[in-house]
Amino acid sequence: MDEQTASTTEAVGPRLKGLRTQRTLSLTSLAEATGISLSTLSRLESGQRRTTLELLLPLARELRGDIGELIGAPQTGDPRLHLKPVHLSLLGRQGERAHLRARTARPAETPQSP
Repeated sequence: MDEQTASTTEAVGPRLKGLRTQRTLSLTSLAEATGISLSTLSRLESGQRRTTLELLLPLARELRGDIGELIGAPQTGDPRLHLKPVHLSLLGRQGERAHLRARTARPAETPQSP
């Protein structure tokens, strides 16, 4: 294994733990949700076990992130490739659902010739 690959895989554990704690998930709840054993998750976070794609996919899905976030992939510069979900509050003052209406641009009216 080359040096870059080794450093990338070593950094997965702290990133995984950071995302898990940020989402206020326990190791037990993450293990149950992903089907990955508690022991494996604990060893991943502590760096005692190397990760695989089969482990990263369910972890990224459950942590509502992407694999790039777990492995520390560099940003590509294209924001369309790193979309983050946006949560809007759709409740009005009285608690009723507000409706979002798309605004359409109307073409400027041209004067009609007689």
